[in-house]
Parts: sequence; structure tokens; C-alpha cells
Amino acid sequence: KLYTETFNSGLEYTLGEKGDWNHYLKYWCAIIYRLREKIGGFEASVSSNIPVGAGLSSSAAISVILIRALNQEFKLQMTDGQIAELAYVVEHDDLGIMCGRMDQNAIAFGGITFIETGEKPAVTNLPVKTLPVVVGDSLEERQAKKVLNSVKVRLNQNDSSVHGAFKKIHSCVLDAKHALINGEYEKLGKLMSVQQEQENIIGAATPKLNRMCQAALVAGAY
Repeated sequence: KLYTETFNSGLEYTLGEKGDWNHYLKYWCAIIYRLREKIGGFEASVSSNIPVGAGLSSSAAISVILIRALNQEFKLQMTDGQIAELAYVVEHDDLGIMCGRMDQNAIAFGGITFIETGEKPAVTNLPVKTLPVVVGDSLEERQAKKVLNSVKVRLNQNDSSVHGAFKKIHSCVLDAKHALINGEYEKLGKLMSVQQEQENIIGAATPKLNRMCQAALVAGAY
């Protein structure tokens, strides 16, 4: 039995069946199907005040938390890395959603992490005790699929501007790792601004998000 308080909707079906992969809880259905021979029947419900479809990784969050709960309940002995990878495989391979591995690993490992993605991701927890960050909700629905498909096409077409943007992003991430470790928040903020410039180049930003970033800078944010 599965239930989401956010959408006031639930599912009930026999373990071993696929469930409904078009439901709000399709991530859970796919996870359960993957683990069907290792677990028993159970009931689970989820409630969250995180905006859905806002780019805050809510899908990865509910995937990781269910896997972690099943891992504990049925003593599956999965590592954080295995939990993250299963969440990724379910979303990317089973449900056909274009996504990377960052969200799942960041959530599964927690804290401030440096993630090297690829076929075998490597996650390092950085020695950072606190990170002063403000999250602003633009109230715009994130069109992730549209953006990702567009970027993929431009990459395949060897669009030099997109390739250049990703090289710049890669450089910013490496520099940001050291800035975080050294507590250089002002430098980190500047790197985030450079990152936002690349988001505009690849078509992942919106005018409203840009205005929010500018307003934050004017108000004194790094």
C-alpha cells in the first residue's frame, strides 16, 4: 500500500506486479519492482512541503528515502552508493527520464559532497560544517525534459558555445571544491555567478531566475 499526502492519492497492489508507472508514485512502483524478490509486503506514505517540479530534486528525494527505508526494514545491507545508483537506474533506465547521478548521490550521502559522475560515480564528503545558502522559489515549473533534450541536441551537433559552457562549468566545480574546503564563500559566490552565465548559454535559465539572482547580489549575497 502506497500513499502520497501531497497529491492525496494512493496505490494498492500485489508485490511482484508493476503497479502504475504513470502514477505520482511511479518512482516507488519501479523501485519496488526492482526489489520485489528481496522484500516483503509493506505500507508506506510520503508527505513533503518541497515544491514539486521546481528543480529541487523531489523525485530523487522520495526515491532515495524509500530505498533507504526498505534497506533498513528488510536488512538489505545496501551502501549509500548502492542506494543512490538504484535510485538513478530506476529513474533513468526504467522510467526513461533524462537525468544524471548528481541528485541521487547528493541526497543519499548527505552533507556537502564533491561528486565525480560517470559509469562508476565517486562521492567525497567535504569537511564543511555549515554552508549559508538561501533557496528562492521562482514559482515557475521547471521544464527539465525540454531543457535536457535541447542541450543534448546541441551537444550532438557540436555546438561550440554549449561545449564551451560545460568546460567552464567543469572548471567552476573544481575551483568551488577548494573554495568550500577553505571557507572562501565570496569566491564560491562568484563561481556560482559564472555558473549562472553558463546556464543562460545552454538555455537552462529563465528571465525570472536571472532577476532573482541579480536581486540577491544587490541585496548583498555573494
